[in-house]
Amino acid sequence: MCPKFRIGMKSVLVTESIILILAVYGGWQISFQAWSKGSEFLYNIQKRKNDYTLWIHTDNNGNTTEKSNKTATLTSSSRSAKIKSHLRRVCSAMNISIPITDYQLINVLVDDTRRVLYCSVPKVASTSWKRIWSRLTGEKMESINEPFFRRELHRRLYFHTLYGPKFSYDRWNMLATYKKFIFVRHPLERIVSAYIDKALMPSDDIFNFPNYFRGKYFDKFGIRLSNETDVSFSDFMKFILSDDVEKPGGLVLHDAHWMSVHKICNPCAIDYDFIGTFEHLAEDTRHVLEWLQAEDVANSLPAPVRPTNATRLVQEYWNQVSRPLKREFLNHYILDYLSFDYEFALREL
Repeated sequence: MCPKFRIGMKSVLVTESIILILAVYGGWQISFQAWSKGSEFLYNIQKRKNDYTLWIHTDNNGNTTEKSNKTATLTSSSRSAKIKSHLRRVCSAMNISIPITDYQLINVLVDDTRRVLYCSVPKVASTSWKRIWSRLTGEKMESINEPFFRRELHRRLYFHTLYGPKFSYDRWNMLATYKKFIFVRHPLERIVSAYIDKALMPSDDIFNFPNYFRGKYFDKFGIRLSNETDVSFSDFMKFILSDDVEKPGGLVLHDAHWMSVHKICNPCAIDYDFIGTFEHLAEDTRHVLEWLQAEDVANSLPAPVRPTNATRLVQEYWNQVSRPLKREFLNHYILDYLSFDYEFALREL
C-alpha cells in the first residue's frame, strides 16, 4: 500500500514515481503532481483553468542537481526577476492570502534615509546583513566585542524594525513605497545550518539550547537523551517538526531559525523588489549594495560568504534521516520549496 501523509490541509499520496497532493484553500481545489519523465521530474500546479508548470532536473539516481548549474549565466537582477515571477505564480495558484502580522513587521529592518526595507531570515547571512544595516542606520558597534556583539546587534536593530514605534503611523505606506529585498536559501541547507549553530556549536548566550532540547524532548517523546553525546540531526528534525511547535507553551520555542520564509517574511503579501539567494550570496550582495548606493558603507565589513562544504554537509545529515521524517520535512517547508523553485529528490521519499 502506498504511504499517505498530511500537509496541513493537503492530502499526499506517495509512490515510487508519483506524488499527488490535493489541497483546498478558501474553496479552491489545487492538484500538485510530480512524476518521473526520463531524467526529469515535472511538477504541475493547477488552479481551475490556470495551469502552471515547474521543471525540476535530477540525475539518473534521482538526486537533485545544483541550482547554480541552471542559473549561473543569469545576472542577479534577472535571477531575482525569475524567482519573483515564479513566486507570484505559486501564490496565485495556491490562493495564498495571509495578513501581515506584527511578528513579520519585527523582521523587517528599515533604512529611512535610503527608503529601503530588508526582511531578515535567520541562517541566510542575516548577521552579516545586520552588520551592514548597523552602518546604514548609524549604529556605533565598533567598541563591542564578541561574545556580546551578536546579541547587542540584534537588540539595537530592534528599534530600526518596521514594528518599532518610530514607524507606527507610516509603516503601511513604507511597505507600499520603499524598496524591499529579502535573501532566501534552500530549506534543508538552512535547517542544517540552524542545527549546527544551535545544537553543536558552543553558545555565547545565557540560554543553553541543547539542555533545553533534552528536557523538552523527554517531555514530548518520553525518551531521555544522553548529556554526553551531541543532539543528533534526526532528533533535532523530529523536534522542530513536532505538531505543537508553534503553540503557546508548546514543545519548541517560537524560533525563526527553523520557521519557514513564508512565516517570517510573508512574500505572498509583501512584494519584494529583489529576492537574493544564498546560493549566489556574494554576487547578489554586491548587486543590492550597488542598488542602494551603499558600497562605501559595507567596504570595511567582511563580505557574506557561503561555506564551501555546505552541499557535502547537507547530504551527510540528510542521509541520517528516515523516509517518514523526510516526508514530514517536505510537508513543513513545501511552500518554501515551491515558491523559490528549490529542488528535492522525490525518490528519497
